Amino acid sequence: MVNQEKNDLVLDVENIHVHFNTRDGIVRAVNGLNLKLHKGETVGLVGESGCGKSQTARAILNMVPSPGTIVDGTVRLYTKESPTPLELTAFDPEDKTIRRIRGKNIAMIFQEPMASLSPVHTIGNQIIEAIRLHDGLEPAAARNKAADLLGLVGIPDPKRRLDNYAFQLSGGMRQRAMIAMALSCDPSILIADEPTTALDVTIQAQILQLLYRLQNELGMSILLITHNLAVVAATAHRVAVMYMGKIVEETTTEALFDDPKHPYTIGLLRSVPQLDDDDQKELWAIKGNVPNPYATVSGCPFHPRCDKFMAGKCDVVEPNLAEVAPGHKVSCLLFEESGRKRDAAGERIEAREGEGK
Repeated sequence: MVNQEKNDLVLDVENIHVHFNTRDGIVRAVNGLNLKLHKGETVGLVGESGCGKSQTARAILNMVPSPGTIVDGTVRLYTKESPTPLELTAFDPEDKTIRRIRGKNIAMIFQEPMASLSPVHTIGNQIIEAIRLHDGLEPAAARNKAADLLGLVGIPDPKRRLDNYAFQLSGGMRQRAMIAMALSCDPSILIADEPTTALDVTIQAQILQLLYRLQNELGMSILLITHNLAVVAATAHRVAVMYMGKIVEETTTEALFDDPKHPYTIGLLRSVPQLDDDDQKELWAIKGNVPNPYATVSGCPFHPRCDKFMAGKCDVVEPNLAEVAPGHKVSCLLFEESGRKRDAAGERIEAREGEGK
């Protein structure tokens, strides 16, 4: 486990709200999110599609797409160059300072590398452009560094591959090229947004092993955004579970899988197919659907789908994200009732064991 002392903090996201004002209403994509990232640490940000994971990443970089805006909150970046943290949300999105930070201090691997890479420029040109923009190297030196980066991420014959276009590379190779581009300016923080999406299992494993190796070699901190719990289990030190723009549970990876607390987290874990399950057994699913993005749910945002729902409480009182065990935070009234910390996970696990008998 990495050191999580305060002086190792590299990123502090505090009470971030991201809203999209549309003709049909306001979409509260991120709704009061708090998150910390420490040096050399991997934090997994998980949840269903549409819960706000990608918009959280864009808010960190202060590049929320229109018509979205950051309406509240602060993102602080801690660097060796500055004695005080830089408040990224204080800058205009087009300010030169924040544009220098993107790629140099914080890099991002976007979803869908085919859509993120330019189809009319070679892979080499795109990497070289980033290197020259941030490091100011001469063209020849930048090209050599780009080739070294392609070699670092496991692309064979990197000097030749510099002259390839995105369509000439396989999905796994494009993803590696995206990682090389993200690493081109030696960032201290890497945001990986679904880095294994649309890749087969073998290539997924290779990409994850690559990120793990590069983190150890370069000392990066990684914010890993995914809906794949297996990916989180294999790579993350800590996990933050999101639902409707908020974090509902946050703890170490071991604690999340061994002793989940929030009913939503338990539902996600129970929804994962098990190798030892009977093939004829119906796959368990969380009831209901994610609410309409324009809807404002009173009380706990998960209460319409929760089988631990307490009428007159869960639909009225909004729970706080509070520590219920050392390093384990949960946003659920089950842990606030009468000052008692009821173990929802234990109840749910016992129920499941009873079903199997």
